Amino acid sequence: MTRPRLLIAEKNGELRTRMMQASVEAGYQVKTAGTVAQLLCQVLRKQAPVLLLGDNFEENLALTDLLRLIKTCNARLAIILVSDEVSLMQVRKARQLGIFYHALPPDSPAEWQELELAVACAFRTSRLPGHGEGRVSTEIPDLEVARELH
Repeated sequence: MTRPRLLIAEKNGELRTRMMQASVEAGYQVKTAGTVAQLLCQVLRKQAPVLLLGDNFEENLALTDLLRLIKTCNARLAIILVSDEVSLMQVRKARQLGIFYHALPPDSPAEWQELELAVACAFRTSRLPGHGEGRVSTEIPDLEVARELH
């Protein structure tokens, strides 16, 4: 059985490496991106259904503009925004643009567990009925999945 593919886009090399190592240990096949060009190439290939996106990934591009660009390339991509620096207003706008979840960068074991659970839920939600190739879902994940995150 093939391992699920996960894409990690984080400018901070140390955090990117830690997230990659934790994801590989959790059983995911991981691709990483350190630049917008690398990220867009991976997104266009549509091989990874879930993206962990750092907040300060591109300094010259607003987060909302980057999210619009990513969603234009792959509307079905489940994006988990990993950030402790975005404002509440930015998180609200990101949610309107279709992010799956917002998590803080993990430092403690509990925060790592939260991020792993969010990734697992994103994978599970991406396989729900009605989420076929030709349809973009704007539905909120089911209550059971949402409860697991809280």
